[in-house]
Amino acid sequence: LRADMEARAQQPVPPPVAPAPGASAVVAPVQAAPGPNQLYQLAYDQLRRGSYSAARAGFEELLRLYPTSELAPDAQINIAEAYAAEGTAASADSAYAAGVSQYPRSLRAPPALDKLALSIARQGRRADARATMDRVVREYPTSDEADLAREWLRTNR
Repeated sequence: LRADMEARAQQPVPPPVAPAPGASAVVAPVQAAPGPNQLYQLAYDQLRRGSYSAARAGFEELLRLYPTSELAPDAQINIAEAYAAEGTAASADSAYAAGVSQYPRSLRAPPALDKLALSIARQGRRADARATMDRVVREYPTSDEADLAREWLRTNR
């Protein structure tokens, strides 16, 4: 994905041709960088194929170019998902935490915090996992993840 994007950026842009005297100027379309929707879709396709590093690169590029896009929270969480799929718990945890802190009002924040708590629990850090589950309940009380967190807290004393 990154190589394809860099190759497009390296393509020379021909100089504009001045119109003949008396002719109207015709503006040729300029090949623009992919927009956030296209970048997201390309990266998501890579994620689905199991090309986790390519997916992360695409999502990171989206965040770099379009940090305020409505897709930015999804991109951040999918970076975490890619790390988790590779079994890189520490990186996944950092990415989930970044998603929650950067986009706390996103619909993706409660599931990200829940996944962070479950990852921490799998690492045997029960006290930290309980604190994170408590945070899910406290910060997102009406979410489905809060219900799951309450259940987890009841069964994991």
